[in-house]
Amino acid sequence: MRQPLSAIETGASTAANHRPFVHKKDIALFGALVFAALLAYLFFVRPERNIGAVYGQIAVDGRVVKNFALTADNIFSIEQNPHLRFEVKNGAAAFIASDCPDKICVRTGFLSRAGQTAVCLPNKVSLRIVGAGEPDEADAAVR
Repeated sequence: MRQPLSAIETGASTAANHRPFVHKKDIALFGALVFAALLAYLFFVRPERNIGAVYGQIAVDGRVVKNFALTADNIFSIEQNPHLRFEVKNGAAAFIASDCPDKICVRTGFLSRAGQTAVCLPNKVSLRIVGAGEPDEADAAVR
């Protein structure tokens, strides 16, 4: 007659052999990852980063010709080029008409966040959204 095998020999788990599925180190690592993701969201993704006065700015050939508020809905043009038309709606601004051949400036759409820019290169006109504390001069001028 055979002798019964012990639990260790058969591979069956016992209470002494049982290891927890989640360890304290796993919980600490998960917490650190959640904290890092929260920090990344607060500094890089959150759209409310541009808090403060935001306004539109139009420049012709690198010189600012008009600053305007984004608070009042409006459609307007500039005297330097009356063929260009701009629209301000719901806190955003856009080119809505241009006499340039490719109309990339019009297809750019509405801009609402500080730092966004749309440019009509054939007419040398740029539309830029400027936020509080941001420098007013252009990074580069195309001639």
